[in-house]
Amino acid sequence: MNVWSTLDAVIKPTRYMPWPELEHAFTTITPSPESPVLFASPHSGRCYPKAFKALSVLDTRSLRLSEDAWVDELFAGVSQYGASQLIAHFPRAMVDVNRAPDDWTRTCIMTIARPRPGAKVPG
Repeated sequence: MNVWSTLDAVIKPTRYMPWPELEHAFTTITPSPESPVLFASPHSGRCYPKAFKALSVLDTRSLRLSEDAWVDELFAGVSQYGASQLIAHFPRAMVDVNRAPDDWTRTCIMTIARPRPGAKVPG
């Protein structure tokens, strides 16, 4: 599995899980195609579909700890200088496009945030 097959799961919800709130997985802004500069914010997505939150053992606050919050807003003005942008709308807790599926261990997940009381944690 690579980043494109992972994104495919987000982009084509009817094949996997219905995410009606996530209309677009990401937005690209390319004012000058010949510009060599790309500002990417792959971890600043803030759209947490209801079905995803219902499946999670973490509460919303804990899920949001994985975000690089507001990086997309920090880069918001770069396109006026010709730079391109790639802005993720899906949350990093749902898809971390910089990690392979086997990069996450139970220990890693448990150190990010504690699950809700009584929740069953796989592993």
